Amino acid sequence: MQNTPAILKSNNSPEDIAEIGRQELLLQAGALQNAIFNSANFSSIATDAKGVIQIFNVGAERMLGYAAAEVVNRITPADISDPNEVVARAKALSAELGTPITPGFEALVFKASRGIEDIYELTYIRKDGSHFPAVVSVTALRDDQGVIIGYLLIGTDNTARKLIEEDKKHLSQKLRDFQFYTRSLFESNIDALMTSDPDGIITDVNKQMEALTDCTRDELIGAPFKNYFTDPEKAEAGINQVLRERKVTNYELVARARSGKETPVSYNAVTLYDRDRKLQGVFAAARDITEHKRAEKALRESESRFRFMLENSPMAVRIANLASGQIMFSNQSYAELIGSLPDEVMGINPIQYYVSPLEYNEVIKQLGNGETVVNKLIELKVKGDHSESKWALASYLQLAFQNEPAIMGWFFDISERKKMEDQVRQLAFYDPLTGLPNRRMLDDRLAQAIAETKRSSRHKALMVLDLDNFKTLNDSHGHALGDLLLIEVTTRLKKCVRAIDTVARFGGDEFVVLLIELDSNKEKAVIQAGIVAEKIRTSLAASYNLKARTEGNNGVVVEHNCTSSIGVVVFGKQYATADDLFMRADATMYKAKEAGRNLVLFDEN
Repeated sequence: MQNTPAILKSNNSPEDIAEIGRQELLLQAGALQNAIFNSANFSSIATDAKGVIQIFNVGAERMLGYAAAEVVNRITPADISDPNEVVARAKALSAELGTPITPGFEALVFKASRGIEDIYELTYIRKDGSHFPAVVSVTALRDDQGVIIGYLLIGTDNTARKLIEEDKKHLSQKLRDFQFYTRSLFESNIDALMTSDPDGIITDVNKQMEALTDCTRDELIGAPFKNYFTDPEKAEAGINQVLRERKVTNYELVARARSGKETPVSYNAVTLYDRDRKLQGVFAAARDITEHKRAEKALRESESRFRFMLENSPMAVRIANLASGQIMFSNQSYAELIGSLPDEVMGINPIQYYVSPLEYNEVIKQLGNGETVVNKLIELKVKGDHSESKWALASYLQLAFQNEPAIMGWFFDISERKKMEDQVRQLAFYDPLTGLPNRRMLDDRLAQAIAETKRSSRHKALMVLDLDNFKTLNDSHGHALGDLLLIEVTTRLKKCVRAIDTVARFGGDEFVVLLIELDSNKEKAVIQAGIVAEKIRTSLAASYNLKARTEGNNGVVVEHNCTSSIGVVVFGKQYATADDLFMRADATMYKAKEAGRNLVLFDEN
């Protein structure tokens, strides 16, 4: 079991202590980059059990330069990693764990395959051959029976932190280099990019936006965004919709250049925030869809060729009459998607195949309001078994078919991918063994607690606790029994706190408890926290009866006694950072161990 907490210790070097401050500086420099990545500021790579990439998100595409189609079902993450570092990692793990580990993908996920959340540094290789350092978090993906079906690798670009770790006299230059890198991403994008303030006034553009409007950057900045479109009201409404809904919004406009040239564009827009989550305005990317519009016209003018293409398409397609709602056309792929034959669905209203019929009504409404294409993630019923459903990516287009106004929908079955994505989201924030929040989730909740102290007089408490005799159990009976102990510890911890409090696991045998809504009087708050801590200590000190399964035996009960050492820090309105609190609680926990273990000690500051 991994036994090292991902928090500051009392013996940390000055470089470690300064790391957080350096990251904060880089976050300030990278605010625009976060917006460009559409909040995907880390790469998510999911593989199957053999390591072949199955999911490659937009953050990974941006970070590594590959399109998802270039890597999915083709390579493993080891193929885009520095081979020398992969070999070195395999050798180090082999020596550390006493078992031979093959250089390659196995070296990247070996610890995760043992149920331990693994975080390490690694050099990635971009498509263009350039290298960059990354911090990689690896978690095994398991099915309901606990069998590994793949792995999740979440990576963040560590380039900026590496730059800041150099001599202080070079810091300002390195930050300028980072800003230049961000600006280069902005300028080199194939789409026309712009940012505006909440009032729709342009605050920044790239060269593609200059080309789209025939205006210079200086002319555009400070001007209303809506002025550069044939329908200013629709352009302004699009900005307002983004600000109102606070989510990624897609809409089409016709850009009008100073020369009079008109260009149909598809806008993808999202709200833009600074590092303190304060709304700054809107970030929008416009893509020229002239060719797309021409293709739509060609489809309308050549229905026979259109029908032939749809009938032979591997993608599920159906066309329904706009007025009556009855299906006028279905290809074989669509019929198979809903468990029918093409002839069986003819004349039926497709709304009955939707788990949520309102979704289809909303599509009709959006198309009626002038939207050309509507994209949806939908859940479809499967004929004959309403307990079964399939997830599909759907796109809808209003057109003329058989001289009647109609809606064409085409669908891509992503049921299996949806299951994996749901598991990816779950495992990104929770410990796979105990189901408790992991360090990433706890950091977010602690940040909220610290922010709340500025508005409330109530105190909070952070506890770091470590099991005293955990290694003895692992050495004597193996990691499987150690996992059973950790699961039982989790159950006992949950019973000792309220639903509003948080229990998290940092890996190994170290846990963290966050108590909120304590008394506004610090002395009373300390007493309250002490009661909970003592309750935890007493509960964890009770004997454990662990049923170990052995070959040829249904189970042997192993009795184990395992106490805990707990360090507690109570905090309120006084200034404190998350790292200060972790460092103080962790140091206090080690004092409890040095004082004889099975103790609760409070931070004296």
